[in-house]
Amino acid sequence: MRSIQKKSSEKMTKQASRYNFRKYRQTNWEAYFDTSYDKMQAKKRPSVPYGLKVHNYKRIIGQKFTKDNLMYLLEWDNYQLAESSWEPRSILPKDMETIYMYPDVSHEALTLVARQFESAVQRSLARSIKYRSVSTSSFTMTFPLDLFRYVFGSSDSGRVYSIANINGFSRLPMSSGWWYYIDKAYNRSQLTFPVCIEPKLYMRKVFKDINGKFEWRKQPVEKVKVTPSCNLDRYSKTAETTKPIEQADVKPLSTSPV
Repeated sequence: MRSIQKKSSEKMTKQASRYNFRKYRQTNWEAYFDTSYDKMQAKKRPSVPYGLKVHNYKRIIGQKFTKDNLMYLLEWDNYQLAESSWEPRSILPKDMETIYMYPDVSHEALTLVARQFESAVQRSLARSIKYRSVSTSSFTMTFPLDLFRYVFGSSDSGRVYSIANINGFSRLPMSSGWWYYIDKAYNRSQLTFPVCIEPKLYMRKVFKDINGKFEWRKQPVEKVKVTPSCNLDRYSKTAETTKPIEQADVKPLSTSPV
């Protein structure tokens, strides 16, 4: 009788093992993903050596206010962008506010951003002709915030900047005629003012090779949303803090085909 029960229990065990997932729960996932203690701690701290001299930073990306201090997001020299870190104002040079508001910008970087901005405007104007839209749709593009501060004076995230006319972009080395588009059928579309520009800074999680090891890091992403022919009444939270820019009148666009 006992032998029959033993055979029956062994049969049931074999059948149950087909649906038993306990063995997968006991898998050593650390061997697969290397989630050791040192690895987990590395995810929480930047690989920039503690005590690195502050003059070794490459540029200041942005700032934020906390309960105790003013923090600056620094991109370090000879380190990846994903290794940027927030540093307190207390350990930074005394003239950090001046360096932040008046960044040192190279002409090559400014020219590159200007060309990217021109291309984004041209694509938006071409779409308005293709879909026969009365107004040009808004678009978003990559725009380093230190360059944005150089061009427009500040880069407060969530704040809307109203540009009255084309001369508001005078600090960008634009090509002539960048603000209008004419297709092969001589259909014309041009940028309508005022133009609202909103800088945005957010942290995106990326998988990076840090010192020969792949780790998850939060990398700063700098974007700018451009809205032609905007109405500041829509921005109820930012209309009061919008910084108008004084500019001269814009010359009318010639009606002759190019």
